[in-house]
Amino acid sequence: MTPTTPDIAPDTMPDTMPNPTSALGPDPGRLPPPRSFDELRAQLLQAHGVGVGADDPILLAYTLHRVALEEVAETLATARGDLSAAVRDASTEYAVSLRAALDALLSDSTRQRLLAMQEAAVQADRAVLALRRTQRWLAFLSALTVIAALVSLAVLTATLV
Repeated sequence: MTPTTPDIAPDTMPDTMPNPTSALGPDPGRLPPPRSFDELRAQLLQAHGVGVGADDPILLAYTLHRVALEEVAETLATARGDLSAAVRDASTEYAVSLRAALDALLSDSTRQRLLAMQEAAVQADRAVLALRRTQRWLAFLSALTVIAALVSLAVLTATLV
């Protein structure tokens, strides 16, 4: 009987790792769509009571921040993809080495069991041989007892006649 190990197939692993921050809200790799300048000006007016013109430099700062934020988001998305690939590769390597270790362990265990079974078989053969010798002796002694009984009967019958 060949030992079997549980299948740890690398191709059954998911292509992407679950996102641990998904429970915290939207995907951190996605940016909300940029707001229009009119929306920004209206929000500044509402929050601070300050009107901002269409050519105000503060809108330039928003555009620069938005560009920097998009670059950071792209860098994070690339890093997340690289990390996901590295984790997937490492888990595949781990699964392969775990399978090899499990096969080796089961093989050693199986070899030890087979050796124990062979030793038990040798001992059983010795016991069968000893039992057969004992049966032969019992048959010989039984035959000798029957002969002795017959001789005793013959002697007793001869003395009574």
